[in-house]
Amino acid sequence: MLQISIPLYHPDLTVQDRAAVMQALTLPWQDAAALSALESGWSQQWGRAVVAFADAQQAIGALLRLWGWRRGDALALSPLADRVWGEALQQHGLWPAWLDVEPQSGLVQGEPLGLAGCAGGLVGWLHGGFGGVPERGAAQSGAVSLMVMDHMPLAQIADDALGLLHLGPNGPLQGAGITLIAATHNQQAAKLRELRGQALPSRGAVALAMSQFHQRHALFARRAEVAARYGALLRPRGRFGLPQGWAYWSRYPLSFEDEVAAQGLAEFLGRTGIGGMLGGPLPPIHSGPGLRGWSARTLLLPCYAALGEAAQKRVINRVHRWLERS
Repeated sequence: MLQISIPLYHPDLTVQDRAAVMQALTLPWQDAAALSALESGWSQQWGRAVVAFADAQQAIGALLRLWGWRRGDALALSPLADRVWGEALQQHGLWPAWLDVEPQSGLVQGEPLGLAGCAGGLVGWLHGGFGGVPERGAAQSGAVSLMVMDHMPLAQIADDALGLLHLGPNGPLQGAGITLIAATHNQQAAKLRELRGQALPSRGAVALAMSQFHQRHALFARRAEVAARYGALLRPRGRFGLPQGWAYWSRYPLSFEDEVAAQGLAEFLGRTGIGGMLGGPLPPIHSGPGLRGWSARTLLLPCYAALGEAAQKRVINRVHRWLERS
């Protein structure tokens, strides 16, 4: 089997990150002051009080106790969300109520699917920007609004929503799984810290997250440069469309009208060692026709800060080679 030399996702780890983590590993396991500095930095970014948790499971557990959710209650979320969110909900006995998406844009639409098998009520709605474009679903009255910032961490959080940011391996910013909750007010943040208790993220994870925080603008600027080069040099020849109007780049989608052509390019890139992929994460149990259509006709290309110019050129050249042969 041919090895993928240009993966679809790649953590943007820098020399500064490695130095920060190596220094942290020589010190005691936890550092409350460093954690407070990380929370303060993101608080200034978003204009909100921020509380950091060791992982998404711990963060969802705190929200469950904060809002009094019960096992069997459901939360709506996009099927394009990182799988960590669905897994975190299920770990606490909550029901992921998957939404459908528009087949052209990947933006959420309609009502949550699969609620018939849910023992409780719809208590929360995880909005997001899983395609790089901030979006809000039509949250029902009484449901808690949560904005998942994984793919757009520099965007602003809606006034009536809590913010969630998972600093994991498939996202633009790294933090060994640290998950941030941006509270709607200071009293709520204080309660979240109380619920977190002494189970703090490790010093090494905090050091990585803080190093990436300091580089966040440069890393996203680099991603924008990669996307701009794709947009300037790719020649679709009427076979696919290029993304328009994106503010945050965690992937670069090509939109096809022909499912066979999309599959053909995906297979060709794979044979040449490039990790292009049709659609998003593994589809959930309850998937709508919009998601199936979007997944079949949307090819994701690598787009990250660590993607060098030679690798970018290779991706572009291979797409053009396929166009010449097809």
